[in-house]
Order: sequence, then C-alpha cells, then structure tokens
Amino acid sequence: MAYATLQDIFQRWGETNVREAANINADNPKSVAVTRRIKYFLEMQSHEIEARLRGCAYQVPFDPIPPMIVVLCAEMAYIAMFHSKRSLPDGSPDPFVHVIAKHNQIFADIHARRFRLGTEQHAIDIPMVVGAKRPKATFAQNANTKIIQDEIRYRPMTEQEVRDAVRKGFENQ
Repeated sequence: MAYATLQDIFQRWGETNVREAANINADNPKSVAVTRRIKYFLEMQSHEIEARLRGCAYQVPFDPIPPMIVVLCAEMAYIAMFHSKRSLPDGSPDPFVHVIAKHNQIFADIHARRFRLGTEQHAIDIPMVVGAKRPKATFAQNANTKIIQDEIRYRPMTEQEVRDAVRKGFENQ
C-alpha cells in the first residue's frame, strides 16, 4: 500500500510535471503505462519510508497515515522519478539537494523523537527530551506545574530556562 495517492503527488508537484518525470518511453503522458510507473514509484518510496523508520518509536506500516508521511512519500517519489529520467552532468547541482537534506533531517528527527507525526501508534515509549537525562523539576506542585512539565516534555530546556519557567509560574499566582 502506497502512503501517497496519485492525487497527493499531483497536488504537490503538478500533474503535468509528474507525468513528464514518469514518462521515460515518450508515451502519451496520460497513458496507463505512465500512471502505473507513478504508482510504482509511490509504492517503492512507501517501502523506503518504512525501512528508514523501522526500529523507531512508531509502528510501521502506518494506519492511519500521518499527513507528514503522505508529503514525504509524494516528494520522494517525484524526486526518484526525476532522477531516473534525467542524469545530471558532472559538477551540476542537484535541484533537489535541499529537499533531500530536509527529508534526511525529518527522518533523523523522527528517530530522535524531536518530531512528532501526530499519531499515537508508538511501538515503544521514549521520552521526548533529546540528549542527556530528562531534567527533573524540583519545585512545589501548583497550577502551572503541568504547563512547565509540558515544556520540559516537548523540547530540551536548559537549567536556566527551567528556573525562569518556575519563577514565572510563581509570579502568576
């Protein structure tokens, strides 16, 4: 099962561009062969996404499919089609180098739990804080504790930021 549909890739890149990238045999761009090739690339990139995310905190295959995975699949499929049709001359820059770097960063962030997919189908429960041990909040429980704990859970905070958040919480009482 592909994570993105024909409509998803057409919406992201434009139907004409996608069909041109998939048309390697100079067929009619609207032909069944071109459509099959697009679906093939969507399927292959779905498998690559699963392979790259296997072993992270999310269960693959995804069901339901998070919107970010749909976007990644559509982008990766178009780039793969583009590269399979066009070979770049030596020394010429890849027009998708920044998009590919963004994809690599997203995969790294998903593995490191710095990026949430919006689904709660975790295979394992790993704390969101990246780096060393999760900072411990050592302050009296009050109404602002939950807000401060949420800040700690979703991004790493320095010791000074924790102190400032605690101070601000007590000032608002």
